[in-house]
Amino acid sequence: MDTTSQISTPSSRWPLRPRRLWRGLVARLVLMTLASPAMAVPPDIGLFFQAGSRDEGESRNALAALARDWDNAFPGTTVLSLETGFDRDYSEGAAYRGYFATDRLMFDIPAEDNRLKNKAEVLTLLLSPQGGDSAALKTLAISADFLMKNRLYQTAFAGRNLVVVTSRTGANRVYDAPAGLRFAKLRENDNVEDATGRAWEATEEALVPGDGSAPAPRLAARRAFWFGWHAQFPDTELIK
Repeated sequence: MDTTSQISTPSSRWPLRPRRLWRGLVARLVLMTLASPAMAVPPDIGLFFQAGSRDEGESRNALAALARDWDNAFPGTTVLSLETGFDRDYSEGAAYRGYFATDRLMFDIPAEDNRLKNKAEVLTLLLSPQGGDSAALKTLAISADFLMKNRLYQTAFAGRNLVVVTSRTGANRVYDAPAGLRFAKLRENDNVEDATGRAWEATEEALVPGDGSAPAPRLAARRAFWFGWHAQFPDTELIK
């Protein structure tokens, strides 16, 4: 199911308290009010969404990664303390341990799809066809378990040549490769090699070839539970 979230930043960091409404499932900004349209996000504010502008309606990248991998890539990240003054178990998975112990849901959905378990994680994309109608969005879900077994995965979708690079710890990044280009090998540090032997570096913004030619830009993609994605996009294509 799609949800919205309102985020307010303490007024000590902003002249006025901004209010932002997000569509959580597709990571799109629905509404944002700031003190000034020209106001920039302070450089020391940490954001979960990895890439993209603040424009209304634009999707953002979201990345699920282990703390050590994130810290290696972004050593200057601000980390919030777990010492909050409240008596609460903040350990990994504690809050929803009972919920994840079964496949039962907390609420009703229009219909279940048994191609995957309800709470199976999927990597999801919402794309307009290449060179086609921007309003005719295509939806794709790829099983996270499938991607762990196929850490370099390539497929054609919505007229695009998609390349998914998955780290050893399960972080997924999706790139829009040039038409006809095939990737053959996953190298150390999650970099890749194409069929001609050319090396490409997997960065947060793009797959960057070592010969200085045009990079393959990264596409907005995010993790979701299968039941929620299918409830929102029942006609989605699924790769498992």
